[in-house]
Amino acid sequence: MPNKTTKIIATCKAAVILAALLCSAGVSAFRLDPEVVDFGQVNDNAGWLETTVVISNDSAEGWTGSEGESETHIKVRPQCGCTRVSFTERAIQRADTLHLTVRFNPAGYFGQVEKGVTITSPETGAQFKLPIRANVAMSDSVIVARYPINVEGLRIDRDSVSLIPNQGGFQYGAVKGYNVSGDTLKVRILGVPNSADIHAYPAEVLPRSLTTIAIKYYPELSDGADSCTLKVGETEHILRWITTQ
Repeated sequence: MPNKTTKIIATCKAAVILAALLCSAGVSAFRLDPEVVDFGQVNDNAGWLETTVVISNDSAEGWTGSEGESETHIKVRPQCGCTRVSFTERAIQRADTLHLTVRFNPAGYFGQVEKGVTITSPETGAQFKLPIRANVAMSDSVIVARYPINVEGLRIDRDSVSLIPNQGGFQYGAVKGYNVSGDTLKVRILGVPNSADIHAYPAEVLPRSLTTIAIKYYPELSDGADSCTLKVGETEHILRWITTQ
């Protein structure tokens, strides 16, 4: 059985072989600066964020593309509608550069987000994934709209849940919560009937973090109860669920 050292050596050999194959395919002639676009901490209502990425044709002297030319074109394919790329469509000569304008809209996202743009060169066969990253914080207006009910700093999206049947024989639903306070909040669920299994994940919610209160209901154990109590700090709030007949 191979030990850890053997695995590391094998991994390194594979990386060297892969690098050699990429270079032989002409990938080495195609360079991005920066190789990763990171917008850092942004609000979800920031609108379109913008930066510039430079593509360089670093082909060595004597390199030619598939058509015998020392220039390359590029094709760009964004991953989704939240990402846009614009540039002047022209050939990139040897030792020349092309500027891409890269835009990202964080609306609708929360937390660490990574999207991407695929850039290809038909002449060299090169293909690059340009990662686009951001750490998106929800604006106050979005928090209030998404989580309208405030339970001592934990804002929840609902307090009545319509359950959905699951193949496991139970019915399922969830309440989403977001901690708007500056402290870690401990979430407790009280008065859970025998017909239900209800837990908060995580039960200790860090500031500006999410939690999910998962509800599993077992019809065969039903005693007619359809509620429990959410307790945060000294505040209690009733959660109810509606079963599927």
